[in-house]
Amino acid sequence: MKRLFDYNAKVIQALTALTQLLLLNLLFCLCCLPLVTGGCALAGLCAGVRSVSENLGNPLQTFWQAARKDLRRAVSGWVLLLVCAGLLFFDAFYYYAAAYHLSLSILVLLCVAFFVVWAVGLLFFYLLPLTSGNLRQQVRLSFSTALSHPVRALAVCLLWGVFPGLFLFYPPLFLGLFPFWLLFYFSGAAWLTHKLFRGVLAQMGL
Repeated sequence: MKRLFDYNAKVIQALTALTQLLLLNLLFCLCCLPLVTGGCALAGLCAGVRSVSENLGNPLQTFWQAARKDLRRAVSGWVLLLVCAGLLFFDAFYYYAAAYHLSLSILVLLCVAFFVVWAVGLLFFYLLPLTSGNLRQQVRLSFSTALSHPVRALAVCLLWGVFPGLFLFYPPLFLGLFPFWLLFYFSGAAWLTHKLFRGVLAQMGL
């Protein structure tokens, strides 16, 4: 019984990690309330979850450090991502609604472009706390990482885009699962993102 309640026991470590992920998720949701700070919050969340996964220190402190590290680039990148992804999404939705007189290839091209932009944007904020350089260099690094690992990038898009989009298009489901969203969804998505790209970071020396 002593080993079960020992701090180093796997059960206690798992409960500690779950508590930290819960706090990171709540902190992320609060920091996203001003829409323009979503990029800072996402960079902080990814860094905090990486800290939990790799036992690198205090994840809440890591969250704030990463969120404030490149404030200007995070805000600029977030606004750029929202504008580009939003335009592509609404164009694809419009073409889908009017598909009876438009080419299917245009719809497919728009969907592919949306997934590429969304994947590059998410990887940009995932890599932002770990990299340096100007905004163009960091975007280029995110783009090359997404193209080099398309399956992982697609999985990240599904985690952060398609599934939440389905819930948003069906409000009763979104409201019914609201406690789950508020407590665990985003930190869980960041955790899986890190698991998918942990080996890639090692190859990149990060």
